[in-house]
Amino acid sequence: MIRAMDENKYVICPPMTVETDFRSYPYRWYILSVSCFLALSNAAIWISYSTVATHVQLFYCLFENFKFNGTLLEIHEIENVKSDIVELGHCEVSFWTNQIFQIVGTVFGLAGIVVTDKYGIRISVYCGAVTNLIGISLRTLSAWPALSESWRLGLLYTGQTIAAIAQPFFLVLSPKIAEFWFSDHQRALANALSFAANPAGVVLGTLAPELIVDKITMRNDYHLFHLNALLLFLAIVVMTMALGIRSDKPPTPPSASSASNNSPPFLEGLLKLFRIPSFYILVVTFGMSFALCWGFFMAIEPMMKALKYEFVGYAGALAAIAGFISSITAGYYVDQSKRFKEVLKGCTIGIAVVAIGIDVYLRHRNNSWFDSPILGLLMVLLGFFAIPVFPIGLELGIETTYPIAEASSSGILTIASQLMLFMVAAIVNNVPRLNWFYPARNQNGHESNFGDLVFEQNYQLAVDAWMILCILTAVFTCGLLWPRYKRVEYELTAMAHATEEEST
Repeated sequence: MIRAMDENKYVICPPMTVETDFRSYPYRWYILSVSCFLALSNAAIWISYSTVATHVQLFYCLFENFKFNGTLLEIHEIENVKSDIVELGHCEVSFWTNQIFQIVGTVFGLAGIVVTDKYGIRISVYCGAVTNLIGISLRTLSAWPALSESWRLGLLYTGQTIAAIAQPFFLVLSPKIAEFWFSDHQRALANALSFAANPAGVVLGTLAPELIVDKITMRNDYHLFHLNALLLFLAIVVMTMALGIRSDKPPTPPSASSASNNSPPFLEGLLKLFRIPSFYILVVTFGMSFALCWGFFMAIEPMMKALKYEFVGYAGALAAIAGFISSITAGYYVDQSKRFKEVLKGCTIGIAVVAIGIDVYLRHRNNSWFDSPILGLLMVLLGFFAIPVFPIGLELGIETTYPIAEASSSGILTIASQLMLFMVAAIVNNVPRLNWFYPARNQNGHESNFGDLVFEQNYQLAVDAWMILCILTAVFTCGLLWPRYKRVEYELTAMAHATEEEST
């Protein structure tokens, strides 16, 4: 039924082009690399406070949140308190530094679409690079120990918000760069390379804190300042590279669809976008796959700490590396085969299977040397299956909605993914407070009469909820994702038409 509804009447069909002299320029790789480094820098800023949440809260939280053995500490006592013994009340700085990105990405998503569609690649890169640089500059200042405690949190949230504004610009860039600068046999690979930079940034943003920030820190040390200084240096490099972009389009287009360039006006295209039924299916598949992966890594640290797993940052980095490799592999495969929906369905099935494995494995105590490697492997497999959905899903979005502008479809998909990530992270973060199904009494973890581990918070229920969402997403995708590849159809018809014209 859905496939029958998805007809050409929902889009404006562009006229056929007879041009067959297409060309790809080496300069395309420089433009793509700028987009990649911008994504890498911003992802590192986004995730870098997640794996050192206790240290972040020790540095930024106000004194009324500090307790020791249930008793509030005096101001003079806080200066010498260490991160391994302090108890923090309702202060969730690291959680909100992550959630700010999702909120801002949703609110400013439309602005990124408009700027990229109307003013082109170069202006969009400038906007992303400038806001990224200003944001991390303010965050670095907030981590300066000599700064008054009353200023730290405000500067942190301001800087994080400005850095998050960069997202709507660079996240819609990749499909436009791929369409304007790359041939039809390199577009998915270009998308994969660009969005593989995001997990590469996650690798940097999880490993750097593990290496720079000590396990036991004091309130006014320089560890977070040094971490932010490293990220500031990377943002300066990205800004310098962005100034080297000279044009939005090549003199000669690389493909038939790029040559046609007959996208409807922005508002008209946006309205037509929401009249394509298969696009709604893709929004759910794309957004939930993204949210289920990163929502898990953002909120899992407290449970891992309670279970005595100390490798969360390294596992997240390895998962991002695995996703980097699988994204490039999937991009190359899709370029050659055009099997977009098969790849996405395979990824969602893989996510569901891995989620079941993680849920089952977290039910027993970490008491053997092989427990950490097995759980780490499952987390790596989660990244392997989940991360390729982003670049392949964006490319499929363009195929499904062609000839609507690339930034419009990719922008709506990105906004939806940010909104879903906010919701999934909120669920995984708040469900442990519910005392349903499982006992929740002892933070250190002891076994109940049934052999289950029990904690101060109901972490197992949160993992169960996350697993159910993974399974539902896989079932939804496999049952309903049957899109048409309209851009591929157009290019094949255009080339056949051009060949026929030349032969007559």
